Amino acid sequence: MLTTSLNSSIESGRSSDNITRKLNKIVRQDDADRPKTTGEWNKEARETEDDPVERAKRIAKESGEALKQWGSVYSDTANKSANDLQNNNK
Repeated sequence: MLTTSLNSSIESGRSSDNITRKLNKIVRQDDADRPKTTGEWNKEARETEDDPVERAKRIAKESGEALKQWGSVYSDTANKSANDLQNNNK
């Protein structure tokens, strides 16, 4: 969220609803099939509260998706950082 270039409501003169819509759009940019908001997590927890096996399966699946996504971002960031470090040492 810190790198999304969203203006604050004070700077842009827009309402907080507009900023909320922009944030929701950013949150939904990836195509991962897992909850992205607290409300979605709570809904899924209610849906599986009587079935701990299903809950564990979903948690495992969603954790795998999250790690895969994090891994792709991390490796890209690590490569860029390494390149910057090499350039600064020259």
